[in-house]
Amino acid sequence: MNILATINWGFVGLLVIAIGLLVASPFIVAFFRATRSIAYTSTDEFRLRNTNMWTEAHHTKDGGSHQMMRLNDGVFVFVSIGVTTAKVFVTPDITDASRYKEMKEFTLPNGLLRLDWSQEKRHAEDLKILERVRRTIAWPNSADELAHSLVAMDSNLPLDDEKSVGQ
Repeated sequence: MNILATINWGFVGLLVIAIGLLVASPFIVAFFRATRSIAYTSTDEFRLRNTNMWTEAHHTKDGGSHQMMRLNDGVFVFVSIGVTTAKVFVTPDITDASRYKEMKEFTLPNGLLRLDWSQEKRHAEDLKILERVRRTIAWPNSADELAHSLVAMDSNLPLDDEKSVGQ
C-alpha cells in the first residue's frame, strides 16, 4: 500500500500553515507594533507632550477651527479661528481656560460672509488661515519670542497670493 495514499492531506496543510505562522510571527508582531506607534504619534496627546509639534486641526460643527503646540519653555500656543477673527493665545495649562492669555487678534478677510458658507467651505478656509498663522508664528522657543513675532504682524490676515475659498 502506498504511504502517500494513507496520509490525511488536511493535517499536513494545517501543519504547514502552523509552521509558517510560527516563523512569520515575529514579523507580524513587529508590523502591528509599528502601525500602533505610527497611529500614536498622530494623537494630540503625543504632539502636546513634545515641543514644536502642531496638533491636527480640529473643526467645530458651527464653524471655527483650532490647533495647539507646546513651546520649549512648556507654554502652549492655541490658535483659534472664529467666524470673523483668528486669535492666538498662550497658556501654561491647557486644562484651565482662565489662564489663557490672548496674544494677537486678526481680522479675517471674508468676515461675516463666512456665516453663509457651507461647513466644508468654512473648514477649507480655516485650514488655509491656520496654515498662514502657523507659518507666521514659525517655531518660537518661548512665549516672549512668540509675542515678538506677533507684534510685527498686521492685524489683517491676508492669505498671501492665493485667493481665499470664498472669493
